[in-house]
Amino acid sequence: MVVADGSVSLFYGKFRASPGGAPDGLWRATSVDGLTFSDEAYTGLYFGNDPEVLLLPSGERIIYYGDFDPAIGGQLLSAACTEW
Repeated sequence: MVVADGSVSLFYGKFRASPGGAPDGLWRATSVDGLTFSDEAYTGLYFGNDPEVLLLPSGERIIYYGDFDPAIGGQLLSAACTEW
């Protein structure tokens, strides 16, 4: 996602990357050039894959992402991007 200042935010799932350390879930990293990403941060959203961010005309951002529960199958979830 390209933000107003021209920087890029990349949202992605991170799972079992560091046992006992970083939590599993959706993460965000930022870049000023779109090539080198840093400032990795956990979004607080547990699990999720294939994230997409929608910018509404009001300026609000909504993130949509998928999840899978063996008991019920695939799910489509969403959250407001108020902090990132």
